[in-house]
Parts: sequence; structure tokens; C-alpha cells
Amino acid sequence: MCKKLIYVLVICISAFSYAQDDEIKLSLDKLFNLKVTSVSGTAMDMKKSPAAIYVITPEDFKEQGHRTIADALRAVPGFHVRQIDSSKFAISARGFSDRFADKLLVLIDGRSVYTPLFSGVYWEIQDLPLEDIDRIEVIRGPGATLWGANAVNGVINIVTKSVRDTEGGYVKFGLGTNVDYETEFRYGWQATDNFFAKVWGKKFARGESESSLGLDDNDSWDGGHWGGKFDWYPTAVDTHSFQTNFTKLNVGSTVNAFESSGFGFVPLGGGASTAVAGAHLLGAPEIFNRVARSADDNWEAANFMWTWNKSLSASSGWAFKTYYDYTNYESILFDERRQTVDVDFRNWFNLNSSNSFIWGLSFKTTEDRIKGSTTVTLDPLKRRTNTFSGFLQNTTQLTDKLSIMYGTKLEYNDISRVEIQPSVRLTYELTEDTVVWASWSRAVKRPSRADDDVNLKLALNQGGLSTDVRGITGFTAPAGLPADSHIPLVISGNRDFDSEELIAYELGLRTNFWNKKLTLDAAVFYNDYQNIRNFALITESPPTAKIANTDSAETYGAEISLKLKATDDLDIMLNYTWFKANDHGDFSDEQTDAQNLLFTQVNYKLFKNLSWHTSVFYSDSIKNDELHSFVNLNTGLIWTIDKHWEMSIWGKNLLDPQHPEAPGGFFASGINQIPRSFFIECTYRF
Repeated sequence: MCKKLIYVLVICISAFSYAQDDEIKLSLDKLFNLKVTSVSGTAMDMKKSPAAIYVITPEDFKEQGHRTIADALRAVPGFHVRQIDSSKFAISARGFSDRFADKLLVLIDGRSVYTPLFSGVYWEIQDLPLEDIDRIEVIRGPGATLWGANAVNGVINIVTKSVRDTEGGYVKFGLGTNVDYETEFRYGWQATDNFFAKVWGKKFARGESESSLGLDDNDSWDGGHWGGKFDWYPTAVDTHSFQTNFTKLNVGSTVNAFESSGFGFVPLGGGASTAVAGAHLLGAPEIFNRVARSADDNWEAANFMWTWNKSLSASSGWAFKTYYDYTNYESILFDERRQTVDVDFRNWFNLNSSNSFIWGLSFKTTEDRIKGSTTVTLDPLKRRTNTFSGFLQNTTQLTDKLSIMYGTKLEYNDISRVEIQPSVRLTYELTEDTVVWASWSRAVKRPSRADDDVNLKLALNQGGLSTDVRGITGFTAPAGLPADSHIPLVISGNRDFDSEELIAYELGLRTNFWNKKLTLDAAVFYNDYQNIRNFALITESPPTAKIANTDSAETYGAEISLKLKATDDLDIMLNYTWFKANDHGDFSDEQTDAQNLLFTQVNYKLFKNLSWHTSVFYSDSIKNDELHSFVNLNTGLIWTIDKHWEMSIWGKNLLDPQHPEAPGGFFASGINQIPRSFFIECTYRF
């Protein structure tokens, strides 16, 4: 691994040494002053945003050869992204990343896509055509004042292109060594003088990975996404947008289940015990074999959204948004059917020449029906939760250089009742091209449906621990278990479980120098968490643990992003993350996060219509999960044949035939290997 890290540094140093002092394009300066909306609620320069914000652009998707949104997040400093298998990812900002990470809020055009079942994101169904995304605004750190509960460690706001920007069409087709095929299309047109429309679709089939035993893991998957968007401009100041999305997926999955082996432990004198076939004695635990079962997970999802924006002046207006979301998920372990309705209103205006004000009200209701299995159940089977919230935020220009943004979110929900989430943010412009910012924020992760109502069987082996659970206070499994057998540990929900709390402190710097050829965006943070989820043993026979708020932790770190536009033909990016955590409880989520992460990208135009793109991603080892450090080397060529045709070829994970990146977590049958792959793609625009 030392040799691989040296290889990474050689690439970076070589790229920087190649930089020449030629005339540059304006794209880097434009990016530095790109308008973003996720911090203030209205458009403001990214340079002046008092938060650790990073923007992924369409050029990034193209030049890094991404296939999914999840893969694109690897480049973001402060983000921990590890691929679990062919379809699943463990993603979070600033720690606590796993398959069911629950401290990151994800939005698509303002529509929340997290599931209240575990307060996280099923990344496999967030697979929009990348060609249709205008930008992804990524906030590291809390964004709860604007976006509410669960915007704890970060916010991802995916903004799709307006219909006016997508007139005409394109068709894209690709295939590769672990992609049977992938095709997508979009067509946009102007129906009348003030009505624009577009439709799009994506269909794919992707191959499977190998398990830690070298066997195919039945995680191949296929499906499609389809949608449409219609923009109507009845007046010069009104915009109505209607959009809809449909998804249908078949995702291969192998999970652990339990089958009784008919053994019980019979206590003997002197503290000894013996196993007796078929015994089911009072106070003696039944023994289960842990069995891997394979089947497809089936997804069906649809949503419909209407947005009405009204511009009253250059600095004032309002927006009304409402949407309906339906999800139906069927798997071996449980089925989830969920319906959600959300209504949101926001109004912004200037109080005077120095004060910009924004406020809003929203209502959200979600109802689910969970059908369980012998491994996992939820009681009750059906549940509805309602959330009422309001926020206000003001930005005051204190001097020509100093401004303050302050506000709070007030929320009432059926689970944790009243939540207050304030923030204060300062911005100071040292020079025209250099900005320093600082912030203090409070955010909460409110209890999920699973936190409240789950009844879950995990496996305790002879060591008293499961690969799924890092510590159960006060319990040690009996010695002498039969080979390949386990005592099921029951995890039960807790209606008295409180919200997890975060107090966050941040400091950042953005600057553009060397004749605006080089930008630096740096941030440091300190996060203090209280009431983190843990498990407390309540009975030993059968072993039962209840979800509780008995943990606390601090995390801190530094994030740096450097972007260099050396010449018209050469640009370089280097993003680095240093992350550290101190956990004070027995259940230690932060142990699944690497201390050092590095992403570097080199783009070079070989000829007028041929460009070469290379990226390297490095991640530290994770000792507690027995995962070694790894380096992903990706490289590709893009050939723009003419204004209609484009072709590209990519190689991914080129340094290893395959390697593991993340543990499978709950229910997984083992650790999967992410393979080396090659992919070729052709695009036709008309």
C-alpha cells in the first residue's frame, strides 16, 4: 500500500510540474462565483456562502466517467463513500457512514428522498440520468435551519436542468465488463410560446461482484427510470413546473437468515453446560444456524411534484411546492410500502438595504405498511407520522466586508415532538477574492420508524459479538456453542428514544489566486454529539437489547479542495480529507470511517476533439472492519467526433483485479469484492 500511495503522489506532483503560465479559460473563476441556493435559501455566490459547500457540475460527471450519483460523491472532500456491492453504497459526510447512514439529508429539486424507516437513503434507486443534472450542491455540516431534522452531517441538493436548457435530444448507449448494457435518452421541446416539455428514460443491467469466499454473490441488478418535466410561464414573473419520475428495479441480494438447529443449553453443576438435541427448556436459549439466502429485491417508486415560483422583484419572491411520493419495496427480510405528501411555502425579501430575510412553513405526512419476517418485524405494521415546521433566517450586512446569517427551524412531529435547530454564520471578505467564514449550528436526527418499533434478530457467536453489532454492554455468550451456530440477539425498538443531537463548530477559507488560476477551499470542524443510538442489554435469556440514547462522541477534521486551471488544455484538482473521532460508548459507528481520504483528477486535452482524464481515489484502512487501504485508479478517453456524436472509453479500479471497500452491515452474508472494470459509451445528440 505504501507503493500505491507513492504512486498517487507521483501523479499529483507530475501534474503540477506540467502546469504552464498560459492564458486560461474563465470556467474556474465562474465556478468560484457560481450561484448556489442550499445555504441561504436564495441564490448567492458560492465564494461568499458561510458553509462548507462543494458543487459537482456536469463537467465533473463527464470528466470523471461516473455511472451513478453515489460514485460522483467520492470527489467531495469530507465525504466517506465506499461501495458495498454491485448496487449498494455506504455514504455519509464527516463520519457515521454505513449502508443505513442516518445523518445525511438528500434532496432532488427540493424533494426529500430519505426514508423515515431508518432516516437514510437507498442509493440504488437514486439513479437519475447524469446528463439531466444541472449541478449537485453538497453541504458538509448541518443544514437544519433551512432543511430540518436529519440535515445533521450534511445536505445533498440535486438540481436537475430546466426544460428551457434541454431543447433537442440525445441518446446514449454503453456496455462494459460488469455492465451488460446501459442506455438513456432525453428529448425536450417548446410546445407553445410559454410552455416547454421534456421526457427522459434510463434502462440498464449491471453485473455482480464476488463475495469474500470468491463466489458470485447474486447482486447483479437491472431496471429503469423514466420521467418528464413541464415548465409553464403564464406571465413574466410566474413559473409553474410539473415533474414526475417512475422507477422499477430488480436488485439481486444475498442476506443472512436464521433456522433453528433444535439445540438448547442445559445447565450442569459447577457452572458447566451441555447441548441437548431438541431441547427447548425454560430459560435455555434456542440455537439457530445462520443461513445465507438469495433472492431479488423488487422496487417500484413514483412521485409527482408541482412548483410555483413568483418573482416580485430582483430581491423578493415566493415559492410554493407540493409533491406526492409512493414507494413499494419487497425483499426477503421485509416489505415496505410508503406514501408521502409534502407541502412547502417560502418567501424572501429585503427588510432594508442591509437585511435580507427568508421564512417558510411546511407540512409533511408519511404513512407506511411494513410486512416483516422471522428476522425483522415492526410493531405496529402500519404507522402514520406528521411533521409541521417553520423557519426564519436573516442575513445582515454589518459592514462592507462583514455579514451575519442567523435563524432557526422550529419543528413539531409525532415522534420527538418539538425540535429547535438554530444556526449563526459569519462571513468576512478579506479581499475581493478571499473570504473567511465561521458558523455555529445545532441539528438533530430524530428517531426513525426502526428506532421506535423494530424487533430484530442478529447473531451472537461464541465470542459474544456479532459482525453486525460492535458491543452489547453486559453480555457474554455461553461457551461451547455447536459449530456454525449462534444465539439470536433480539434488538427491540424504544418509543422513549430521544433525538440524537449535534452542536457543530466550523471555520472556512476560500481564495482565488495566482491570476485566478488556482482556487483553494478549506474548512475545519468540531462536532459534539449527544444521545447517540446505542444498545442496552435488558435480559440475558433470551439475550435482548433495547435501543437507547447512551452514547456520545466528538468528531473533528480538516477538508481541503485545490483546483488549478494551468492552461487551456490542462486542469488539475486535488481534494483531501483528514477525519478523527472519539466515541465514548460501546457502539462505535465512527470506526467504519477512514482517517485519510484523497481524490485527485487530471484532465488534459490531447487534440482539439480528444481529451484524456485520470482520477485517483485513496482511502485509509479501517482496522475494526478488517478492511485494508485501497487506491482506485480510473482513466478514460473522450472523443468528440462532431456536434452530434461523442464516444468515450473508461477503465476503473485499474490497480487491483478486485478489492473490498466496505462491510455489508446488517444481514450481509460477507464482504464483497469490487472488481476492475472497463466501459465504452456512445452518445448521439440531435
